[in-house]
Amino acid sequence: MYQSASEYIRDLVRHDFQREQERHSEALYQHLKAAAEAPPEDFVALDVESVIRDAKQRRAAIP
Repeated sequence: MYQSASEYIRDLVRHDFQREQERHSEALYQHLKAAAEAPPEDFVALDVESVIRDAKQRRAAIP
C-alpha cells in the first residue's frame, strides 16, 4: 500500500493532524453552541477600555 516507510509515516502524521483538527473543531462548536443557548442573564457587558486595561495588566504580570 505504501512505497516506503517515510510515506507511511507522513500518512500517519497527516491523519493525526486531521483528527486533532476535528477534535478542536468539535470543542469549538460545543462552546459556541453553549453560548448560543445561554440565557441573556449569563452574559456580561464589557467596554473596550476595561478589556484593554485588563489585557495590559495581564501582559505586565507575565515574567
